[in-house]
Amino acid sequence: MVSGAPQTAAALESPSTGIRVALEQAKLAPSTINIRLAVIRKLATEAADNGLLDPALAAGINKVKGVTRKGVRAGNWLSREQAREL
Repeated sequence: MVSGAPQTAAALESPSTGIRVALEQAKLAPSTINIRLAVIRKLATEAADNGLLDPALAAGINKVKGVTRKGVRAGNWLSREQAREL
């Protein structure tokens, strides 16, 4: 489990979706959650490939969807004309 993240009933029932719940409850940014989920997916795949984890469990972990990012990109963006001038 993520250190400092509160444990919930959902986290204890299903480890694969529970980690996402724990990360969301830790008030992490969507991109941070998605990066951590990607690492967990890769670790599960490698563990299954090396016989350290049941392949069915690894497949379940790989099915956990990431968090959707909401909002608008901030910053100064070039117009098409400004991009052509470069």
